[in-house]
Order: sequence, then C-alpha cells, then structure tokens
Amino acid sequence: MVMNGQSSGAKLPESDREDMEIFLDRIHQLMPVLGADALLPIGQAPEGQAEKRLLFCEIKGLKATGHLTPNGLVVLTGSQAVLKERASAHQWPYPLATRNKLIEAFLH
Repeated sequence: MVMNGQSSGAKLPESDREDMEIFLDRIHQLMPVLGADALLPIGQAPEGQAEKRLLFCEIKGLKATGHLTPNGLVVLTGSQAVLKERASAHQWPYPLATRNKLIEAFLH
C-alpha cells in the first residue's frame, strides 16, 4: 500500500477508494514482472524472507553493515566508506562511475 504522510483533507468516495485499492494492487503485481522495483522500499526484505543476515565490512578503520536483497546489496545507515579510490578501481569503469555518483550525491 502506498502511504502518504500528508493529508490535503480531501476524501474520496468509498467506491473510488475501492477502485484505487484494486488499481494499486494490480500495479504492485505488475511492477516486479516488468523488472521494476520502484514501489519497493529500499532495504525491504522480499516477502517470506523474515530473517536478514547482516554483512559486516571493516577496512582502514572504517565499518559498514548491510544485507543482500534480490536486487543487490543494501548498505545500512551509519555505515562508513573510504572516499579515496584505489588505483585498481579503474579496471572496473561501471562500479567506479556509480561510486562517484553516490559520492557526489552525498556531498551535495
């Protein structure tokens, strides 16, 4: 269910609300089939997977914690990262570009 923390005070008629709930249910069913996870909160465990195994990384005195999801690794709030890239990072242009975008987004 899509939740909105702000209310405009407007209320939909009951029949329109029901139609909207059915529409949203269908969107939630369709999006994963299309490979889109736009409506899935970041870090949410897939249905049926109640337990998350935490992963820990410690390097250069910094610590990070995260867990795996079907879409990749989620790094948890409070994790630290090394900002200076290693020379070997240039072998991997895509991860390096993604890393640099994240750093830019964080610093601005």
